Amino acid sequence: MAQSALEMLYFLHNQEKLKDIRIEGKEFLDEALNQKKGVIGLTAHLGNFPLVSFKLAVSGYSVCTMARPMRDEKAGDYIQGLRDRVGVKTILSYPRRKCVADTIKMLKENGTVLIQMDQNFGTGGVWVKFFNSLAATPVGPVVFALRTQAPVLPIYILRDGLGKHVIKILPPLEVETREDKDETILVNTINFTKVIESWVRSNPEQWSWIHKRWKSRPSEKVMAQRFKVQRD
Repeated sequence: MAQSALEMLYFLHNQEKLKDIRIEGKEFLDEALNQKKGVIGLTAHLGNFPLVSFKLAVSGYSVCTMARPMRDEKAGDYIQGLRDRVGVKTILSYPRRKCVADTIKMLKENGTVLIQMDQNFGTGGVWVKFFNSLAATPVGPVVFALRTQAPVLPIYILRDGLGKHVIKILPPLEVETREDKDETILVNTINFTKVIESWVRSNPEQWSWIHKRWKSRPSEKVMAQRFKVQRD
């Protein structure tokens, strides 16, 4: 974590060095943006993840990152200031109504919204298996894709040697549909989570989510609800 923080500050104060961060699969992002529906970037706390938005912003993309408000307001303002410095917009996940409105607006303006999906979501979202254990998982990428028809692109960053990084952009994910909307959300959340799990499984030493991913547990009431919990 300390290494990532120092690297982030270094790149912010030496923005010309951001050109050294490689992007693989940039063509997938460009093709998706040509649809003029915006792009939902499915991402995770892997590698030095803030550098994804920094690199895309200085490369000329309109990009924002969705973030939880920090308990320490001064720290939150500082982090947001760092994003502002390189032209990265910030959408706070609370209050929820404003978050939804700001995200839809960004997508309508053909921007790219990066959403990290590998965090404990308390009592919200749905419960899907992450490394074979149920985890409360946010459904934002799925819901926004259904609502706006914006393509969902997996985007993540890995260390690629000392002081080097590579951003990997993959082809858009298929958003499956079912007759029941809740089933649609659950099925796609399972699929998206499997993608993130594959990244972490291949690069466990680079997963930097320090909070308790499996902290929350589903109640009996939740377990009884249809399409709220992954059953198999």
